[in-house]
Amino acid sequence: MKKKIVASLTIALIVLGLFSAFAASPTGQAIWKKETPHTVFLTFDDGPDPVNTPKILDILKENKVKATFFVLGHKAEKNPAIIKRIKDEGHTLGNHTYSHINGTVSNEAIIQEEIDRTHRIIQNACGVNVTLFRPPFGNYDWRAFNVAQKLGYQIILWTFDLTDWDVHDPAQYLKTVKENLSGGAIILLHDGGPKREALIEALPQIIKLIKTRGFQLGNKF
Repeated sequence: MKKKIVASLTIALIVLGLFSAFAASPTGQAIWKKETPHTVFLTFDDGPDPVNTPKILDILKENKVKATFFVLGHKAEKNPAIIKRIKDEGHTLGNHTYSHINGTVSNEAIIQEEIDRTHRIIQNACGVNVTLFRPPFGNYDWRAFNVAQKLGYQIILWTFDLTDWDVHDPAQYLKTVKENLSGGAIILLHDGGPKREALIEALPQIIKLIKTRGFQLGNKF
């Protein structure tokens, strides 16, 4: 009897927790893919990097395409000229928190401080009021939704990941794009972090492949 009572209480607490999380969730939603049949989106995380990001910007400029950069506040703080260049060349800036926190283990106050701090750094660097937020690791729950909604942010995730943070093979990147490319796809890449040489080598080919398939590359979410 005692075990049954404990089990019943455990189930009740789980249900109550799920209901509370649902009740606290805002009406907004994360965007994994856009309803744009002719446009694909390149997005870069974890920068700006003083070496990698300028090289990527050079490739984008040469190929006349726009992308979105979800930047970390502590790196943007050290590289304001790159943030300004991203803006001046017509790309979109997004907020990726100040220190790459895990939103599912942080309270709302910490999440808000991380986003607010990065927002101010980007604004000071280039005058842009950022409205796009990508949770680090793609980890989010009702807390991130609540903060994003409160601050006027839209959460942007991704349709597929090139895993350039782990795989360093240009051929594999092209294979991943070929197998997953579709209209409205949001592609996750990284300009921040070590060993981005393979991505920089592959990027012109990735852009060419996307264009050959009849898609435009955009940055308007």
